[in-house]
Amino acid sequence: MTDLLPSCAAKVAITFPTVMRAIGQEIRRRPAHTLMPVQFFALKILEEHAGASLSLVKQHLCISLSATSKLIDGLVERGLVTREIPLHNRRRIILSLTGAGSEWLASLDRTACSYLADRFAALTDDDLGTLIRAMEILDAIFSPITPLEHELTIKKGAPGC
Repeated sequence: MTDLLPSCAAKVAITFPTVMRAIGQEIRRRPAHTLMPVQFFALKILEEHAGASLSLVKQHLCISLSATSKLIDGLVERGLVTREIPLHNRRRIILSLTGAGSEWLASLDRTACSYLADRFAALTDDDLGTLIRAMEILDAIFSPITPLEHELTIKKGAPGC
């Protein structure tokens, strides 16, 4: 089984960017959705991590802190995200989705899910079951990281983005 680890890791590392790029292209193709894919992904991060910091969003998107700040500025200007500075810690910025941001994201989610369903339509039930199981396994491996654990990882200077 351990002989499969390198090829499995490589396949996941190669496949996920391809899938995410295809979803992003589909979102850009829809005139009702004028967000760029990176903005969609930023909204998804904030949906999952309410009250996230700029650093957490930066870490997820693998872009610079200044690019993350500019990205969030655009989402704030569109009324999709709020940026708050707590009185007890003026160096921290708390980011949250607005009601409009949540509605916009729900619409984008429907677009992404519809696109993926169309792409998966030719798969057999067995293949769909395998795909669901693979996603459940990946979710179990990667989801336990809480926002606090993520912040601590960033502060320790974890390698990566």
